[in-house]
Amino acid sequence: VFVINAISPLGFVCKDEIRSWPVLGWLVARNDTVFIRRSSRSSAGEVRRQLVGSLACGRSVMVFPEGTTTDGRSMLPFRAALFQAAIDAGRPVKPVRLSYLDHTGELSDATAFIGDTTFWQSVCRIARAPRTLARVELLPAVPTGGQTRRDLALTAHTSISGHNADADGPDAVL
Repeated sequence: VFVINAISPLGFVCKDEIRSWPVLGWLVARNDTVFIRRSSRSSAGEVRRQLVGSLACGRSVMVFPEGTTTDGRSMLPFRAALFQAAIDAGRPVKPVRLSYLDHTGELSDATAFIGDTTFWQSVCRIARAPRTLARVELLPAVPTGGQTRRDLALTAHTSISGHNADADGPDAVL
């Protein structure tokens, strides 16, 4: 969130639990963040309506369509539900590849935020790393016209995974 926001201020969609995290939750909540309750089926519909409103007003919103974090070495399938907001608003999807490299130029293990890792453990691991470089690649926009949300999710996934096979860690900006 902070790396992307340093490039271009955007709204974000993130899991509701982050709202209660000390300091980070407070910061994220003040950044046009839309929180999604992953345990609630109706939450995706509510979030989609909020996103359509934001997108229709010309704002951009980032979603993390894998729905979870990984070590960045592979991509999970994209969840298609929130891609419907881009279709409904008539806005293209702008895929973004975000990867973190260590001091040798390889994918960084220090930035992996998976399993039972706590936010504090993640911060400490990154702080102890000799050097971490965030690489952000803005890929060509994907038009939404004539596509279903599943088609759009697959097209964005293919764009990111096929663009640069040596670094994964996808995001998709709406």
